[in-house]
Amino acid sequence: MPILEQTGKVVFLDLAMLELVCKDIAAWKEAGRHVVPVSVNFSRRDLTDPELSNKIVGIIQKYGIDQHEIIVEVTETTSEEEQAQMAHFLEQLKDFGVETSIDDFGTGYSSLSVLREFPVGEIKIDRSFINRQLGESDEIIIQSIIDMAKRLNIDVITEGVELVEQRDFLHHLGCDRVQGYLYDKPLPKDQFEKRLIQGNYQL
Repeated sequence: MPILEQTGKVVFLDLAMLELVCKDIAAWKEAGRHVVPVSVNFSRRDLTDPELSNKIVGIIQKYGIDQHEIIVEVTETTSEEEQAQMAHFLEQLKDFGVETSIDDFGTGYSSLSVLREFPVGEIKIDRSFINRQLGESDEIIIQSIIDMAKRLNIDVITEGVELVEQRDFLHHLGCDRVQGYLYDKPLPKDQFEKRLIQGNYQL
């Protein structure tokens, strides 16, 4: 991955993964299965391609799936230049009706400006916020992020949840959703398909 990012070739891998996901969603729907939105990560390096948003929409349309069944996920920017590129990219996807998400929220160039300037549907609070002994200051910070996001109609997911206590802590603060090993580790395709059929988690 670092070599692909350094050479600017990572966009080909990211687009190939998007195509694979769209193909699988189309097959699941054809089989009559209920599907859930699937997030596909794109590297910040991909933003140098001015046709990226058009390519993403083209792949989604190729397989005839609903745009809301794909979430394009990007990580926070690390510079002002990247921030301008990402804002333009996200605006284009919004115009196409494609859902977007900011991964690792809280670790980038200017997290608060993400809430103000980026037209995203959700943010994912980085695991570093909860991967520690949680205290009053953590509660205040996480609560503030959740409250600001909700007032801006942005959904909030917290990453890295491994313990029931973490889940309950976040539920108390009003976090919309969580993800992490408490529910599943990364799954092979056949096991993920079983999760789709099962439709819920027993904890």
